[in-house]
Amino acid sequence: MAEKVKPISEKRLIPLEKYIGTILGLAAGDALGYPVEFLSIDQIKERGGSEFIYLSSDFSNHSSNHPKGTYSDDTQMSIALANALLKSKTARVDEVMYHIGREFIKWYDSPENDRAPGTNCMAGVRNLRRGCDWKDSGVDNAKSCGAAMRTAPIGLAFYNDLGKLKEIAAASAISTHNSKSAEASAIANAYLVARGIRNENPQESLNDLEKFTEGISNSFSYKLRELEGTLNLEPREAFKIIGAGWRGDEAVAGALYCVLKTDFDYREAVVMAADNAGDSDSVASIAGGIIGSHIGFKEIPRLFLRDLENRDNLYKLAVSLYDRFKK
Repeated sequence: MAEKVKPISEKRLIPLEKYIGTILGLAAGDALGYPVEFLSIDQIKERGGSEFIYLSSDFSNHSSNHPKGTYSDDTQMSIALANALLKSKTARVDEVMYHIGREFIKWYDSPENDRAPGTNCMAGVRNLRRGCDWKDSGVDNAKSCGAAMRTAPIGLAFYNDLGKLKEIAAASAISTHNSKSAEASAIANAYLVARGIRNENPQESLNDLEKFTEGISNSFSYKLRELEGTLNLEPREAFKIIGAGWRGDEAVAGALYCVLKTDFDYREAVVMAADNAGDSDSVASIAGGIIGSHIGFKEIPRLFLRDLENRDNLYKLAVSLYDRFKK
């Protein structure tokens, strides 16, 4: 087994490395999981596992014709949200949401929006496109993971103002997913990234997340308690309890399980997430962004970055977020 990276508590990374690590980390995790999304665990294993499938470019069972390194709607929507944050001159929620709405509509209309986008994301953005206010555009009771998988940039923008982070993440969620569970999941992803930028103890991630999201959604809080009880289980058994990641609470809990189970080892965590039967790309993307915010981009194995779609522009986007929001 490869030697573990230096313990995070002993690292002193410059924050820019963590911004880049977050953006590249989420995109690379997404690209790893995308070719095996919708496959069963047995189907993934029969083909050698997600890492082998990715590195061998054997996407024969996937509906997409995209090449190796292609990311999904998860990264596309994260980019859209990041661009909206950069275009907002203030942190007022209505201004930020105006730009988020515009960027989501651009994504909706793009010819590259062909990566199995979520039904609720599409329906919510379609409502925005028709002129619906962001407070009313979200699909009622939608709990799918589309609200959660895109909020890492909010953690980069508001890591130093957790009240604002919570407000903006919740607003971004309800524009497509009008449920408390989706709000809590979106807040959770942003918060877990913010903890990395803030150099907070990675081993306290679950306890701190439980406190930060307390009172928002009973179902989300229950999912975190389920997660706590799975950390001594192997992945196949753990994911039977946590769920496959199609819901936001499942995707966040599954990602955090992989992160904690592997002690923030990027390769082990994203492969574990992608080898899960279900929303493999979302779970791996969330896990990759969380770990990247702690370890920085230099600790992400090159084999996951070498063929990553749009890599240089993702790097530049992370630098732009750093230049704008680093306090």
